[in-house]
Amino acid sequence: MSNLTKLKNAINKNVPSFYVRQEVSLPIFTFDLKHEVSAEAVFNKAVQYQKNIEENNKKMLVKEGYQTPYFMERFLFTELISVIEKKTSLVFNSNYKMNLFWFVFYSNGTSHELHNHLNKNRLEKYPISASYYPKIGSNPSPIVFQTKSVDNEISEISIPVKENMLVLFHSELKHYVPPHSSDEPRVVFSCNLSEK
Repeated sequence: MSNLTKLKNAINKNVPSFYVRQEVSLPIFTFDLKHEVSAEAVFNKAVQYQKNIEENNKKMLVKEGYQTPYFMERFLFTELISVIEKKTSLVFNSNYKMNLFWFVFYSNGTSHELHNHLNKNRLEKYPISASYYPKIGSNPSPIVFQTKSVDNEISEISIPVKENMLVLFHSELKHYVPPHSSDEPRVVFSCNLSEK
């Protein structure tokens, strides 16, 4: 079954929070995980993990912030990973496994430039991506997805983020984060998933 067919099936069984149009309309799903995951526990583990990393892995797309290396220490975040895998599997009616995950730490002024989660240099295919927000700070910047009209005009869909929010989207969707405007940190757990 193609990824497009799976997305159509997911739409028939679930109600997307937003749609983004690329070559076809692609859904974006949002969930509140406050009854399933402790945002404070995830945030504290992320901060501890960041302190244990010796080298700063600043990515060109992250301006003035910090992105951890991609890692697979699943045991550190077992609860969160399990919940995200279950939500993704339920929404897309297939078994999904998290392949890569990382954290992005935003300080005041940090932004994330336009990008998607497709990696054409890798052999692996990650059709679904997710962002989870254990800490957002005051007045948090949204996640902004680009969309095209039927006339191919580019516009944007701005999704306000909340603490303990999960956003599921197709990996090819281009998105960015405007500058963070709070002295409180904003932390995002990002990941890519593929079928088992």
